[in-house]
Amino acid sequence: MGMSYEAIATHITAVGRGLKPPVVALLDGVTFPTNYKISKVSVYLAVKASLAAAPRHEAEEYRQLQTDRCEELLFALQPGIRTGSPPHVSSAVKVLQHQADLQGLSTKDTNPGLQAFQINIHLGNRSEDDD
Repeated sequence: MGMSYEAIATHITAVGRGLKPPVVALLDGVTFPTNYKISKVSVYLAVKASLAAAPRHEAEEYRQLQTDRCEELLFALQPGIRTGSPPHVSSAVKVLQHQADLQGLSTKDTNPGLQAFQINIHLGNRSEDDD
């Protein structure tokens, strides 16, 4: 599934301090300052900048990787969603929103004060006598 930004930052920090070998050979002359450390935010910003400069197909591959991760998360949430667990349903909505953002399906809300939505959950057949 890949590494989290935090795991990447931890690994790069260890490489910079000479505690671990790099995954990819470093270019000649690349050195790190004493007690080098990089944060997960810095890793995220570096990845974001790199993707902005990357050819379109590389960005599409990354988008597909993130979409696959979203699918895995949704699959893992399914048992809780089926039982109606509010935290699982809430997490699933967030994953779906992230997935929509990745695919460019989200739009900016020009009036965030007027947000509303409705979720209908069908729990089985209901006879007309229940009305």
